Amino acid sequence: MILAVSALLIALAVGCGSAGEANGGAGPGPGAWVPPAGPADIAGPVSTATPSDPPADDCVPSVAQDGNEPVSSSDPRTCGSTAAARLGTLLIADGTGRYGSATISVQGDTDIRGRTDAGYEAREFATLTPGARLEVWFEGPVAESYPVQATAGTIVIGG
Repeated sequence: MILAVSALLIALAVGCGSAGEANGGAGPGPGAWVPPAGPADIAGPVSTATPSDPPADDCVPSVAQDGNEPVSSSDPRTCGSTAAARLGTLLIADGTGRYGSATISVQGDTDIRGRTDAGYEAREFATLTPGARLEVWFEGPVAESYPVQATAGTIVIGG
């Protein structure tokens, strides 16, 4: 009985292998980046890509305010978190997926990747140019206007 169970476990271990071994080595290896599970919220070519203005050098850190203090246009600009700072905005006007058209906010913490023969590599907002084909997974709420307005959690170029 123990011999039969041992043989079965060895057969299962040999037959399973990794995802890369199962398809001739083409799959991602351990620790390789993979896109989010499920289909992208929208896929299609970039119609417009508008970078945000760079952060101001003359800003001051944001501090908790009373809420009852007067506010003036002469008050210094406050700096936000660089991780959440908006890099820019994209428009996909002719997309497929859950939404056919979307205005997409790309934040500093949006995961932007390019598809390559070897897998995926990190990319910058500047590579999101008009005509580039994208797959975009949204993060957070989606404003159900037309086009919808959302924040990108993950973008894959070459989708």
